[in-house]
Amino acid sequence: MSKQDSRREIEELIEAARRMPDGPAAIAKARRAVEIAQELEDERLEYRARMFLTNEAEMGGESELSLSSFSWCLSKHDSDPERFPIKVEHHSLLWYYKWMPNTLASSPVFSRQQITTMLDDMEARYQRAGAGMGGVLAARYRVAGNLGDWDLAQELYEQVLATERDQYSDCEACTKALFIFMFLALGDEPRALALLDETMQGRYWCANQPSGMLAETLLAKLRAGRLGEAKADHTRSYRDIRSNPARAGTLACNLAFCAVTGNAARGLALLERHLGWLGYDPLDVEGQRSLLTDAAVVLEAVVADGHGGELVRGADKAEFTQFFGEHDGPWRAADLLPVVWAAAEQRARAFDERNGNDYVSSCVAQRKELLNERYDVPVHTNAFLDAPPPTPEPETVRELLNRARDLITAGQSEDAEAMVEKALSLGDADERAEACGLKINWVLPDEEAAQAWLARRITYLREAGREALADFTARHGLLLWRDRTAEGAAALRAELDTTSDGQVRAMAKLYIAQAMLREAEPDQEQARALLHEAVAEARDLTKAQILWLLGTESGSAPEEVAHALTQLLEFEISDTWRADVLRLLAGNHFNAGRMNQALELADQSCEVFARTRLFPQFHAMAASIAGYALLELGRPAEAVVRFQYGLREAARMEGYPSQLRFGHARALLNAGHAAEATEEFLHLLDYEESHDAPPHVRADTLNWVANAHYANELYSAALRCREQSAALFAEAGSPEQAALMHNKAGDLLLEFRMWEDALEQAQAALALVGDDPESQMAVAALENRATAKSGLGDDTCFADIDAAASRFRGEGGEPHTMELRARCLARLKRTEEASGAFLAAADGYVQAGNQAWAAQLEWHAGQLLAELDRKADAEPILRTALDRAEQAGAHPNLVRALALSLGDVLEALGRTGEASAARARVPQ
Repeated sequence: MSKQDSRREIEELIEAARRMPDGPAAIAKARRAVEIAQELEDERLEYRARMFLTNEAEMGGESELSLSSFSWCLSKHDSDPERFPIKVEHHSLLWYYKWMPNTLASSPVFSRQQITTMLDDMEARYQRAGAGMGGVLAARYRVAGNLGDWDLAQELYEQVLATERDQYSDCEACTKALFIFMFLALGDEPRALALLDETMQGRYWCANQPSGMLAETLLAKLRAGRLGEAKADHTRSYRDIRSNPARAGTLACNLAFCAVTGNAARGLALLERHLGWLGYDPLDVEGQRSLLTDAAVVLEAVVADGHGGELVRGADKAEFTQFFGEHDGPWRAADLLPVVWAAAEQRARAFDERNGNDYVSSCVAQRKELLNERYDVPVHTNAFLDAPPPTPEPETVRELLNRARDLITAGQSEDAEAMVEKALSLGDADERAEACGLKINWVLPDEEAAQAWLARRITYLREAGREALADFTARHGLLLWRDRTAEGAAALRAELDTTSDGQVRAMAKLYIAQAMLREAEPDQEQARALLHEAVAEARDLTKAQILWLLGTESGSAPEEVAHALTQLLEFEISDTWRADVLRLLAGNHFNAGRMNQALELADQSCEVFARTRLFPQFHAMAASIAGYALLELGRPAEAVVRFQYGLREAARMEGYPSQLRFGHARALLNAGHAAEATEEFLHLLDYEESHDAPPHVRADTLNWVANAHYANELYSAALRCREQSAALFAEAGSPEQAALMHNKAGDLLLEFRMWEDALEQAQAALALVGDDPESQMAVAALENRATAKSGLGDDTCFADIDAAASRFRGEGGEPHTMELRARCLARLKRTEEASGAFLAAADGYVQAGNQAWAAQLEWHAGQLLAELDRKADAEPILRTALDRAEQAGAHPNLVRALALSLGDVLEALGRTGEASAARARVPQ
């Protein structure tokens, strides 16, 4: 690679990092830019790259990297100020210096003297550069607060207020956030909330705000009775910081909120999700202390709610031994709780010793007082499951054998062994033979042991009078337990010509069919035929195995699958086998559109799986089927519960439960919990982006994120997501989907009368699909373009309407087109024509049977005529529309609007009695 190419790559890396959210990915880009500059041995280029890296590392939570990179730059500047100036483009050493004293203050390994020395050096550099003191005062103020020197902090607060803002002053948002923190630390919550309200109303926002100040004031809002606002602030704050480990302190405040608002399950889930933040920034010990403290508060709430036995998943990883010490196996909440408190208190004492006061320990003590506070503010993302019913102890030999089979299949052979031994001691000859067969499964790698158990099985079969099966077993031996192969199938085919014993023939056919189905190009039709023959000849467990194969692997039609699995339920099979059959049947019904049956069977499957506590992956799948069935049935609140149940089961295994997470987010959205749904969709999107999911997958998720943002009235965020989704669909080679996203973005812009921007979206959609005469997205884009043009006063909109009408493929095209024309005419102030077009469109909808929409358009026509001072003409139209709307059961808002409009027209005509009668028809 040439030097020019390397320099270009550095620029591209920096630009890519600049577009990314703060966090590890952006830091990695900045690191690579520095590495390339080092490879080029170009110190000036490295200086520029390191200046950028200093910023990214600070904002992304790598304090040590930020400090070392800054120190390198400072040293280079001191050695040669001309080659390495204070400012490089928009990067400034003086600006970055503001962060460094607080970096030292955030770790007790640095003394107060080192911090003071750095602050003094910073001030001297500002003075030499002729810079204002705004940045220096803010740095001293921030450090004083973190050291617990609140008398000094209040003095500095007054100085900051009295000092004229300059280029190195903190932004308005960060300055106000610092003041809010001081008011809270001094116990003046009303003043903190007043400043927060002022900040939010003035929209003083930046990269770190308002997420930080919203989190810091959560408890104050709860105490002030502003519960709804606190919930909204919590979801927004967490949503903004969820992917940036630099925001450990903000996360901690959100954990405390969960603990005191009855959301302990959510708090535990957030803690598990972000445990890695604990050790991410080793130099930010204050961030660790804060996170540990509020993690303990959450664990206190978990235990207080009666769920101390819940696992804290991931806490037993080696990376956390520095915080929690060694532990044998996973941590449970109740066991981890005192360990977390101890870790938080140990770090607090280290700060107190350095600071010369007890400020940090007092912060921990204050958090312990939160255990006495409780507010009812449900957030619907997570819930604890009821404790599973205890797994019943097997009582009969059949139950012993079934449980042993489940445990062997789950890889828990040691637990199964005791049950097999008990069955051998209690069972009859048939049952002992079956027990020996189970034993062979796990000793199979040991040829000698397997042969010994095989001999015992044959003996028991003879005792049971099953000579033909005993001879068959003796002839073929361990072949019957090994993987099915074509060679084994050939050996067993001879049995079909020599034996008349039904059970032997069935077992041979089962083996042959399994071998056929495992071939590279299986002959499913022949295998199915063989299995259907075997069903008629088999008995007991063999018959059940044949039905299972027919229902799962043989390529049977859905009706045949359902028939085979339903028959299988009639057998005395093991619990997990029964649960999985129920799960598969539920899926069969779901795919056939039989949602009530799917729900019933999926719930039954979950009930049985819960009893066994085995195979969490299948348990989670069953819960997912139940959740999606409830979504299809229009019962999203119940679906939320099923998906949460499935997610907790999925947490017991490796992997990411994408389908469950997606279903959970959809259910939350449909149930009216838009903020929680947004968070869940974003969680899914984060996973997809970090695992390089295909563009069309991420595009679809972004579409759902946009839907959630829209429902949460975050319209700008929804628009950005639509645009990003369109770009990804285009990248994936899906122009119709990309055009759909542009059209949806246009719909949003049209809603807010942003005509020019809407026009751009329509043009983008048409650039993708405009040449396709069959494209419905082209029709929608033409209609959006017509609407935007009419809003801009451009009467060429009618050419677009005609073009759209010529392509329209749906029913009701004519009244729809006439309605669009009427709306464009109205925007162009061609009122007379618009009113006539609205009436013509209404007539079309009447003929199509849509009375309510016809009434809506008649209302528009009547309003326009009233504006033209043709109230006498408007009166009968509005009266007809009101009658029509009432008869059609239209939305009360439309009936209200019509009644009031008719009343106003009648009033203007001097018919006051009729006006009162019309207004009396307003729905109550």
